[in-house]
Amino acid sequence: MKAEFNAIKRLLLSGKKTANRNPTWTRIHEETCCGTLVGRVYQFTDNELHRLRQHAESFTRLDPLHDSTSGGRMDMAEKVSDEKLANDSVFGQLVVVATAGKAQVRVGGELAQIPPGTILSVPFDNLDLDHLHQQKIVIIENGALMPECQHIRLPKGWEDCVFVYRGHRENVRHTQKLIEGHPAEHLGLFFDFDPAGLVMAFAVGKGSIFIPEDGEELSIALESDINNRSAFRRQSREMNRLRDQATETNREYVVDWLETKEIAIMQEHLVRRNLPLVTLNSAS
Repeated sequence: MKAEFNAIKRLLLSGKKTANRNPTWTRIHEETCCGTLVGRVYQFTDNELHRLRQHAESFTRLDPLHDSTSGGRMDMAEKVSDEKLANDSVFGQLVVVATAGKAQVRVGGELAQIPPGTILSVPFDNLDLDHLHQQKIVIIENGALMPECQHIRLPKGWEDCVFVYRGHRENVRHTQKLIEGHPAEHLGLFFDFDPAGLVMAFAVGKGSIFIPEDGEELSIALESDINNRSAFRRQSREMNRLRDQATETNREYVVDWLETKEIAIMQEHLVRRNLPLVTLNSAS
C-alpha cells in the first residue's frame, strides 16, 4: 500500500503522464484499470490521473498531491489508521549517543551521563541542541563501535566528549543537521582510516578528524593483519578523490602517507589495538 501511494504521488507531482512498467505499477493498473500499456510504459489520460489520485486517497485518507508519508509511525498514527504507511523505520527518528569522561547530554530537560558500555537512543527533537553545542561531540562511522567508545584513546583535550553514531538510512539526516549546527571547534570525526573514510571526513568541511598517531605502535600494527591492503587497492576511485581534496593543504602529507603505505584500517581495529589518536583539521 505504501509503495502504491508513493508511486502515484511521484507521478502526479512530476507532471508526467507516463510511468515505467514495474510490479508496483502493474498492481495499480490491475486494481484501477488506469493506464494503457505501450511497450514497457503505462500512458495515462487526465481523467485517469484524477482517478489515481482518488484511488490513493481512498485507501490512505491522504492526498498524494499535498500529504506526505515522511516521519515515523507515531507521526503517521495522527493522520491515518495505518501507521505502517510511515516512510521511516521504527528507529529512523532516533539519534544514538554515548558519553565519555564528564560529558552529559540534556534530553527532555534532564541531564544524562551514559555509563561506559551503554548507548542512549534519543528522538532528535528531544535533544537539547543548545546544551549539546557546548559539548565536544565525536561522530562515529561504524555503529558497532558505539558500545566500545570507552576504549578509544582519544586525542588530548577530547577526554570529555559526546559520541554520536553517524547513522544509517533515515537517521543520517538527523546527524547531518546536528553537524551543520555544531561549532567546528567542538566537532570531532572518527571514521575508518582508509581512502573511503577520509573522503567522508574531508567532505564534512569542518571539525577535527581523528587519525592514528604515526609512531612505533602504529608501525608495528601496520605490519600485522589489521592493515587490509586488499581493501585499500579496491578504493582507487576514493584515493583519486583524496588527492584532489588534499592538494596544497595541510592534509596532503596524510594522503601521501596513506597511499605510500597502502593503509586501510577499520575503526574497530584501531580501538582494539589501543592505538593513540591525534587530530587533523578537516577544513584546510
